Amino acid sequence: MSGMMIGMTIGMISGFISGYVVAATNGMFVGSVFGMAFGMLIGVIAGGRCCGIMGFLEGIMSGFMGGLMGAMTAFMLFNDHLRSATVIVSLVSAVILFALNYMLYIEGKQLDAKNIDGTFFTIVFSFILTTVTTWIMVYGPRSGVFG
Repeated sequence: MSGMMIGMTIGMISGFISGYVVAATNGMFVGSVFGMAFGMLIGVIAGGRCCGIMGFLEGIMSGFMGGLMGAMTAFMLFNDHLRSATVIVSLVSAVILFALNYMLYIEGKQLDAKNIDGTFFTIVFSFILTTVTTWIMVYGPRSGVFG
């Protein structure tokens, strides 16, 4: 159950936020594709690595859905308070991720789990993903609405 929650939460939030931000700058198609790819990648890494095939599947499904939903939400709000909605979406996502972190903390106390990941991987992976996202937002294709 924990693996499913990890894969689903991480895949959904990462796909939703990345699809939302990229769609706000590049259009719904580019935001959807980027959000789906990003959400599925992060969901599979988070859910599948620690919890097997169920977490893997949840990561794929939630990343797929989250990317589409984030892009659709940003595109629907394009002419109506997109900045305010971005603040609300960011706050709600932060609360969800904090709650997931707390759940993992509580369950981790019951297990004798070790932290096997180093911070080097996290820093390098975050830098690469931030660079790719920024590049797509600045130089990527734009939809007809933004052209």
